[in-house]
Amino acid sequence: VMAGDEVLSATTVPTDANGHATAIVTLPSEPGRYTIEAAIEGVEPVATFTVTAEVTPDFDGDGEAGFSDFFLFAESFGQPVRARLLALARETIGLPDGPGLQQNTPNPFNGQTVIVWFLLEPGPVRLEVFALTGQRVAVLREGPQRAGFHRLRWDGRDAWGRPLASGVYVYRLVTADAVDTRKLTLVR
Repeated sequence: VMAGDEVLSATTVPTDANGHATAIVTLPSEPGRYTIEAAIEGVEPVATFTVTAEVTPDFDGDGEAGFSDFFLFAESFGQPVRARLLALARETIGLPDGPGLQQNTPNPFNGQTVIVWFLLEPGPVRLEVFALTGQRVAVLREGPQRAGFHRLRWDGRDAWGRPLASGVYVYRLVTADAVDTRKLTLVR
């Protein structure tokens, strides 16, 4: 396997009963065009493939480049550079200044709703739902989370998996830095 004049790896791959073989090739992280040569023992000519490698900022492996990837990228730098990156993101793309809880959508909801929150710094969180009487009916998320945007789909069930009654509920995000609360309406 070749990348320009540099050998990346050489490997022998056995064929299956149908004469097919599969090899995984990891290209360098630099974008560009790479040539892969594959030779079949005793068969000429050598097969040549040209592939294009693109560097994508999908650091969390979810298939999308988003805020979570930005935070993983920023965390790889020391604190002074990270602070400058965050300041630039706040200025250019409207990155929030601190943790925050967004209004659920849809609201009111029947079957499911999506709750989105943002963390500027990694740390422990607790996302919980309360009845208007003050009784906590569900803890939707609890534990450490990385910085960035997070979303959770909730089906309107309590901590024991029972469907909650129609009504107005309060959901609350508790972080080390803040407590943020919103209302949601469940319609059965």
